[in-house]
Amino acid sequence: MLCKTTSFVNEMKKYTFVWTFFFNFTSSFSSLSFEYMSLQRPVVEYVNGKYARNVYITERRVSREDPRYYINIGLESLLTFGNNGKIDFYFYQFTTNRYQPSFVEFHFKFCDMVQSDMFFGVLLKSTLDKMNLTCPYPPGVYSYPDLLIPYVPKNFPFKKGRLYLNVSIISKHGIDFAGSAHMDMEIKRMTKKQ
Repeated sequence: MLCKTTSFVNEMKKYTFVWTFFFNFTSSFSSLSFEYMSLQRPVVEYVNGKYARNVYITERRVSREDPRYYINIGLESLLTFGNNGKIDFYFYQFTTNRYQPSFVEFHFKFCDMVQSDMFFGVLLKSTLDKMNLTCPYPPGVYSYPDLLIPYVPKNFPFKKGRLYLNVSIISKHGIDFAGSAHMDMEIKRMTKKQ
């Protein structure tokens, strides 16, 4: 009788070990943690009335459970906008209570950004695809709701700063400044329970 009990106990120990291993393995995946770039306090600094009007950039949170801020952009374009539009993104780092220029910059022609950039272009591409528009984009009213930067590069050099955006129009007469804006940015960590 003792032999049967011992084999039963040994068998239960095996199952207990397997169950404990499975539980510990799956519980490590029960919450998903990732970094995101929080964009807040957007400000439109300048708009050239020859190229656009009624330009706005706002931010909002969707719910209390989602700490991310979503950016909404709207404008009325007064010209056909394609690779004649140049967009420059400048990241400034917040150090010693000031925003100082960093080495992180992105410079795009508009259509090239929408078609191939995975950082900023993917934000606009989904909205423009829903409108069945292809480059160059005709004059009209454009609204880009609930924009988020989809990912943060793994080794982004700083956690807090400001993002400056300059838009220029390239023509046969030269480059004309069309507008500028900025917004504060901070890289934060979000944990989602599954």
